[in-house]
Amino acid sequence: MLSQPQPGQRETTAWELPGGKMAAGETPTTALVRKLPEALGITVSPDSLIPLTFATERCQQQQLLVPCY
Repeated sequence: MLSQPQPGQRETTAWELPGGKMAAGETPTTALVRKLPEALGITVSPDSLIPLTFATERCQQQQLLVPCY
C-alpha cells in the first residue's frame, strides 16, 4: 500500500509507505496498527496483517529493515 501525505502534513507530492518508527517494546505489527490510523485514517486488526516479505535500505549511518505486510 502506498500513500501520499495528507494535506498539511508535509510539503511533498511523493508517494510513500505508510508507517513509522517503532516505539520501545512494540512489534512491527503493533507499530503498524498504531500508525495506520495516524497516516491513513484507517483501523486494522493485528490478526488481519500477514507478513509477506521485507526490504532493507542503507540510510545515512543506519540500516533500515522494512517489514512488508
